[in-house]
Amino acid sequence: MPRATRDAAERTRMALLVSATALFAERGFHSVSVVDVAGSAGVSRGAVYHNWADKTALFAEVVEHAHADAAERAAVATADINDPIEVLLHGALAYVAACADDRHRRILLVDGPAVIDRARWVALEREYAASLLTDALDRAEVDPTRRAAVSLLLAGAVQRAVVGVAEGMPLGALRAPLRAMIEAAVRG
Repeated sequence: MPRATRDAAERTRMALLVSATALFAERGFHSVSVVDVAGSAGVSRGAVYHNWADKTALFAEVVEHAHADAAERAAVATADINDPIEVLLHGALAYVAACADDRHRRILLVDGPAVIDRARWVALEREYAASLLTDALDRAEVDPTRRAAVSLLLAGAVQRAVVGVAEGMPLGALRAPLRAMIEAAVRG
């Protein structure tokens, strides 16, 4: 395939992902059709089916991109921090804010868990939450025999915090309790 054609195909694919993300975030999975996504991207619905088997496969990729974006925001928020407790705190707060924002809230909190099969959903949560926790827990020198349990508990707390913020809890209200929980879990 000539390079220009591959580049055009990739641009079409990215345009479809951007359109799908905006539509799913605004209207929800069940209120968006493949025709809606294609029309929003200015292409035929065949272009959607060329890239994904169906709307659910497209949505699964949108969910994965939303998780990756939230993890990237957390990584950026902690890039210049050395203290592992602070890395965990600032990373968690950035991740919560990203997941609960208007771009990701419906995708990650409402439709994602309902549409994506359970095994894939859990794998995505683990992959992106683990990316935030592993280095900080290593740097905090958490006992390796406790690391999996600490990681699981912190990831669960962060996921519940996302729901709380999405439902209206101020992000700042989480700072002190989250810090106390992180310190207890890491040092406990």
